[in-house]
Amino acid sequence: MAIFYQKEKTKRKENLTKILTKTTLKNNKKLIGKTLRVLVDEKKNTRYFGRTEGNKVIEILNAPKNKNLIGQFVNVEITEISPW
Repeated sequence: MAIFYQKEKTKRKENLTKILTKTTLKNNKKLIGKTLRVLVDEKKNTRYFGRTEGNKVIEILNAPKNKNLIGQFVNVEITEISPW
């Protein structure tokens, strides 16, 4: 009986993930071409990451290499998106 419930749980989780991925991708596509104000909060290797007012994580691809942007607001034009 426990195996059945585990399989059903896994199946439902996969279905929910598919729905969420599809919905999030559709909503994120609306951001392409827009410029968003982003608070830079992280740097990994040479890449900066920040968050919008709506708490979306944004990867900043063309940040200046000789300037520390952490803690600053920057305007970022959205050119690519992903579901997550």
